[in-house]
Amino acid sequence: MVSAPAPPFKDRRKESRSIGVLTLYGPLPDTGYRLKQAIVVQVERDEGGSFVVSEANTGAYHYDPDFSRALSGFIGAFVEEFELLVRRENSLSPAMASDLERFRMLIEPAAG
Repeated sequence: MVSAPAPPFKDRRKESRSIGVLTLYGPLPDTGYRLKQAIVVQVERDEGGSFVVSEANTGAYHYDPDFSRALSGFIGAFVEEFELLVRRENSLSPAMASDLERFRMLIEPAAG
């Protein structure tokens, strides 16, 4: 029996082109949280021209045609994912509990 290879899977990252990276640290504006350590986020443009801001360790991302909104949306998505995991901490799967620990190494409530 002869079989043909499956066509390559195209995902959003392959359709994007890298612009660069940003290092974020300290307080996360308008969230009540701060980063315990710096994180590096990837900035890309997708085929439609939107900016895609993502962080590899947590998988958090956001995209928008406007760079400022893409970055602030990323921060919101990052914090939202952390808060969701915290709220569901008692019922998380082992993989999701690992995700929460990864976030806890990066983010904490801001003092004050």
